[in-house]
Amino acid sequence: MARLGISTVGDVLMHLPRSYHRFVRVGSLEEVRDLPDGHGVIVKGRIASSRVQRIRQSRNMALETSVLRDASGDLQLRWFIPFRGPLPKPRFPTGRTVALRGFVSSYGSVRFLRDAEICSHDAGELIVPVYPLTRGLSQRMMHSIVQAALACTREEAPLPGALDVSALHDVTDAQVVAALRLLHMPPTLDDVDNARRVLALRELVALARRNRIVAQGPKVVKPLSVEDGNLTKAFLARLPFRPTGAQTRAMREIALDMAGPRGMRRVLSGDVGSGKSLIIAYTLLRAVEAGGQGVLVVPTRILARQHVQTLQRFVSGLDLKIAQLTADLAGPERSEVLAAIAEGSVSVVVATHLALEPEVQFRDLQVGVIDEQHRFGVAQRLALERKGPVHVLWVSATPIPKTMAQIIYGAVPVSYLDECPPGRQRVETRWLPYAKRNDVYAFVDRAVRAGGRAYVVCPAIEEVPEIGMPGARQVYDELRRRGVGGRPVALVHGGMTASEQDAALERFVSGRAGTLVATSVVEVGVDVPEATVMVVEGADRFGLAQLHQLRGRVGRGDRQSYTFLLSDGPTPEARARLHALRELDDGFQLAEADLTLRGPGEFAGLRQSGTTDLRFVDFGRDIDLLRRVAAAFGEEDEGARDLGIGKTERRG
Repeated sequence: MARLGISTVGDVLMHLPRSYHRFVRVGSLEEVRDLPDGHGVIVKGRIASSRVQRIRQSRNMALETSVLRDASGDLQLRWFIPFRGPLPKPRFPTGRTVALRGFVSSYGSVRFLRDAEICSHDAGELIVPVYPLTRGLSQRMMHSIVQAALACTREEAPLPGALDVSALHDVTDAQVVAALRLLHMPPTLDDVDNARRVLALRELVALARRNRIVAQGPKVVKPLSVEDGNLTKAFLARLPFRPTGAQTRAMREIALDMAGPRGMRRVLSGDVGSGKSLIIAYTLLRAVEAGGQGVLVVPTRILARQHVQTLQRFVSGLDLKIAQLTADLAGPERSEVLAAIAEGSVSVVVATHLALEPEVQFRDLQVGVIDEQHRFGVAQRLALERKGPVHVLWVSATPIPKTMAQIIYGAVPVSYLDECPPGRQRVETRWLPYAKRNDVYAFVDRAVRAGGRAYVVCPAIEEVPEIGMPGARQVYDELRRRGVGGRPVALVHGGMTASEQDAALERFVSGRAGTLVATSVVEVGVDVPEATVMVVEGADRFGLAQLHQLRGRVGRGDRQSYTFLLSDGPTPEARARLHALRELDDGFQLAEADLTLRGPGEFAGLRQSGTTDLRFVDFGRDIDLLRRVAAAFGEEDEGARDLGIGKTERRG
């Protein structure tokens, strides 16, 4: 039991079935003949004969065969029995009348019942839990342990059938126990789902309440002016484009937060290509023009370099010093950057998690931005706030379903970039079998020869032939031999040194290489407007959010762009992901689809935000609960802005 983490009665009750077997009573043995294999049945009859014989191929395994008879005919019963010593005797004597439950099976033309057990259940249907086990523990033993634990609880508090979340506090501890009893002893499968949903409701309410308390925790930050200063005005005036309505709205929301008495804690959620970089730059500049410093924390060095280049383009001609702080910076150069940050001569720092280390001291840090916030743990995010009373913007790498955002972030407001800048091309997405692979690379060859560039992304560095997983090294060698595009091919993956990755990316960005073969390290942080083709090898091995991010690497210029998803024989779940990506372009719609397709703890951001204790929530079936809890907490938060708390904003 210790191997299962069970030491108390409560642990037993929370050791939930992994599945359920359903047995249905039949009126006669004749009815069994028409049922499919695997169907669970309850039958009754008289044992007409029994015998046990050794299996020739095995010394310690025997086959027990009995014949069950009723007025409609006979049904064979079979058990495989491990044994040592003499052959065991038949479990049922001839002539005995028994009621049994078992599974319909067939071997050739013979129909029989396998794994039959005595059944004293009188109803027409029996649901039997199947538990996770460990060595030395059987299902029979586990059932006895669970029954003993249930005997320690009181049977009371009927479950709320309608799950009315207008009364959020009505799922009591007694009802939790009642729901657990139903999960372990369900009369029907409908009762299983109803009990699970009661517990899911309890989890969602607890999560929403906990996150709201965190969001409302004590935080005193120096207020900034609500109006843009000379620096941000100059920055916006120099833009070669007009910000979208969503970008303008997000900048205004950020300015209002920064001017408030409690400062800013805000999430920025936007689709691929929606212009998050502009909002990041604006947020950092608000700190600089107030005489302070801003830091942008990113998960990878590649992304840090890309952000530095983007920021430098945005602020070209303005009096602003930007520094990059990543692991490849060492020796005197590193010491020089750290000293400049401490004395305040650096206005904006773009860094990996190193910025969160104690050795990095800021003179006057006023704004912190965390990009791809789901890749940072809660402790890392809080470490930024320990640098001082800073305004914080968390940037989501992928769009967040709006109902989910209200649960995850509680009262932390979310700015949605739900518009893309004008002129962006729709990327045509095709899902193809490997039989079409040569055609795909012929297309890549033509596109690169015509002046475009292409990405080829593989799920692993090395090929794994046993499971059909393509590797980046092998694909790179193949494309070089083919001479695809008539130009060099570059390779980048996580196993390369920082300088090797930089050199490969620089060759691709500059155009000296026409094709870049990579692992998912290029999912974000690479901006090449000339790239028009994305090929994803083994596409079924990527998540939906990953695939959408990869697709977002192309279509950044004015040329028609394409994404090819190569996959053979995907699982039903992978098939659903690929179908969704092919049919949907809108990142928020894809995020809702992803939420439905993926289970608790898998959705981007959930694991890192400390919510892996969602044991009962099924996002595919509980969207209505998500929406009800989100709406209820939204109503409770009405007027909270007046209290300096903040409430989640919803954009239809």
